[in-house]
Amino acid sequence: MALTQKTPLKRKKALARRKKVRRPKSALAKRKANKNSVYWRAKADSLWSQVVRRKNNGRCLYCGEPARDAHHLISRAVKAFRHSLMNGVPLCYQHHRGNARASAHGGPLAFAEWLRTTLPDIWAWVQANKHKLGQHDYQAACERLQGILDGAEAPSGE
Repeated sequence: MALTQKTPLKRKKALARRKKVRRPKSALAKRKANKNSVYWRAKADSLWSQVVRRKNNGRCLYCGEPARDAHHLISRAVKAFRHSLMNGVPLCYQHHRGNARASAHGGPLAFAEWLRTTLPDIWAWVQANKHKLGQHDYQAACERLQGILDGAEAPSGE
């Protein structure tokens, strides 16, 4: 064997000493690493909707029909309460968007009046919190909502 040739053991040691090249993170890994990314926001939105639609035994608060939608009482733009369970009510399609006179989006004044008279405690919470600002951790919200769905955590109003 020539002196310049490396034995398999020497070759293995030489490879081990070389600096390992790290692969760059994938786009998904980068999104998952950021607790406030669109990835976590979309996942938390979906989980929030599932938890809210389970309220009231899956029935619309307005009429009692099966709830298909979850409605934010305070705009989703107010990030501090975007995933708060107090901020959501289960509604059927007609009372969420379908009815021009008595739906949350079609007739917001009539819906607000109904909410004020029917659910005064929720109305008072909305009035007290609708202008509050705050930061939000979508990943933490996602984990909390998943715990509620799995039954590990009792839903609280916050």
